[in-house]
Amino acid sequence: MLLHHDAMTGLLNRRQFYHITEPGQMQHLAIAQDYSLLLIDTDRFKHINDLYGHSKGDEVLCALARTLESCARKGDFGVSLGRRRVCLIATKKPHWIPRFRWLKLSA
Repeated sequence: MLLHHDAMTGLLNRRQFYHITEPGQMQHLAIAQDYSLLLIDTDRFKHINDLYGHSKGDEVLCALARTLESCARKGDFGVSLGRRRVCLIATKKPHWIPRFRWLKLSA
């Protein structure tokens, strides 16, 4: 599991992200041509670590990962891109994309 997943969040890791998104792999995994990528970069995350400590920061990242997974459908991929970035590869056109266009998440 650790070869393909981030040890802290349990999401797929960066290596798996590159593997999934390399040319030809999308068809092999039966991912439709129309897919979406939701990238979440937690701005000012350093402030959480500075104010509350790294263990609380880790808890926040784990909660973010669980929230991301709760939005995923069968066939979607939640990925930890390292540090404070996570993404969701939605394999079908998701119904929530228009709502996220203007949404700004902040710590």
